[in-house]
Amino acid sequence: MATAAPAATHTITAADLYKLRFVGGGLFSPDAKQILFTVRHADGETNRNRGAIWLIPTGDGDARQITSGEMKDSQPQWSPDGTKIAFVSDRGKKGQIFVLDLVNGGESQRITQDEDHGASSPVWSPDGTQIAFLCKVPTYDEVQHVVEYKDETDKPRVITRARYKFDAQGFFDHTRNQLFVTDAAGGTPKQLTTNPTGVASPAWSPDGKKIAFVANMAADADRGRQQDIWTLDLASGEKTCVTPHDGGYDHPVWSPDSTQIAFTGHPYPAKGGTNSLLYIAPAAGGEMRRVTDFDRSIGAGVMSDTAADGRGEVQWLGDTIYFLAAMNGTAQVYSVPATGGDAIQITFGTHAIAGWDVAADGTALVFTASAPTSPGELFVQPLGKPGDPVA
Repeated sequence: MATAAPAATHTITAADLYKLRFVGGGLFSPDAKQILFTVRHADGETNRNRGAIWLIPTGDGDARQITSGEMKDSQPQWSPDGTKIAFVSDRGKKGQIFVLDLVNGGESQRITQDEDHGASSPVWSPDGTQIAFLCKVPTYDEVQHVVEYKDETDKPRVITRARYKFDAQGFFDHTRNQLFVTDAAGGTPKQLTTNPTGVASPAWSPDGKKIAFVANMAADADRGRQQDIWTLDLASGEKTCVTPHDGGYDHPVWSPDSTQIAFTGHPYPAKGGTNSLLYIAPAAGGEMRRVTDFDRSIGAGVMSDTAADGRGEVQWLGDTIYFLAAMNGTAQVYSVPATGGDAIQITFGTHAIAGWDVAADGTALVFTASAPTSPGELFVQPLGKPGDPVA
């Protein structure tokens, strides 16, 4: 009997990298019936990253691509009613925020217009009428050269601040990320912050009254690594510092009743070697408490040059907080009661999870995971009914 010939194999070369597709994200719709994710690849002809947004039913059904073209679409976010998505696309000079109507169809509508500075990190308001986002706008006076240069690249770089570059960002210019809000249908955005060192990680409170963000507002911000969790009251404009400005805190997430904020960070007792811990503090400011004695760095993952964009590191659902942590060369999702206690490992296996999300009813987890032989796939794991032990 004849046997099939073995499949031809070859040694991986640099050119093979252009054939790889990297799956990222994984975000349940509000009713948990569909999942958004991204697929990214490197374009060898243009030397740019390309990416599209895909949609797949949580149960049976095929995935379908919902954005296309020669660009990179990323950071998709469901509207609260599940009928639209906001996302970032580099279809223009800089990345801009677009909204796609999944019910009525049609082309994506661009809702930000700042071609010079772009926009990122869209966050829907709880009522779906507004979108908060970050935009790099001029924060310092731009250095004026007295000599004319034939090419912009010939200009010498003038450094005026102690912090002038960072990994994955390169050299800083005179712009910094500030917080804006705009109508979900588009319009003139309103700038909410003017912090000299910029802001990050916006999170809208469930009651729609405040936005939490991360910033270092100290006068000598360049001299230290501190950053704090802040809240901004949208009615009054008042800002409240939630953390004690003794370390680095990040990834704020609101409690369901909008009275507390969970976040990761530490007070730098061992500088860069300190584990990132999980805390909860009153949203109005006050004493923060550590949620668990988990002996790993919370919010950390496995470093990779191929991981696509994914969900944040902390999620608060009902009485449970979920987070990502690295463990023995892998990255897994864990849960812990918001009242405090031992962390429970939810995912297992020799993989690195990058993007993940828990369904609103707490019954399922979606995540993207990569392994030494796979650049990443999308998985769904049932969690049982809320309050049941995790299988």
